[in-house]
Amino acid sequence: MHAEWRRCRVGLDYHIAIERHHYSVPHRFARREVEARLTARTVEIFLKGERIAVHMRGSGNGRHTTIPEHMPSSHRRYGEWTPAKIRQEAEPIGPMLSLLVEKVIQARPHPE
Repeated sequence: MHAEWRRCRVGLDYHIAIERHHYSVPHRFARREVEARLTARTVEIFLKGERIAVHMRGSGNGRHTTIPEHMPSSHRRYGEWTPAKIRQEAEPIGPMLSLLVEKVIQARPHPE
């Protein structure tokens, strides 16, 4: 099986970008330089020779693949706040909040 290696820097959001797709690593490795091993089906991420994350390979659609355990606990609690849940919570408050929520959801890759 053919594998390709790439050096990457982990972003503040604890993800690396590979061909327009973002893969998470444990948040404590933010800003670190890592090596990614790419195959047709997987992305493995290594720090100093130790594998710190593995993902199924995603398409280059600008999306994020995030393992909840990689998130700090302060971020994990927002994981259940999907766009549908945000809309549902805004609706009883009023139409202006619903409009604002819709604008934010459309404008942001992570509306939560």
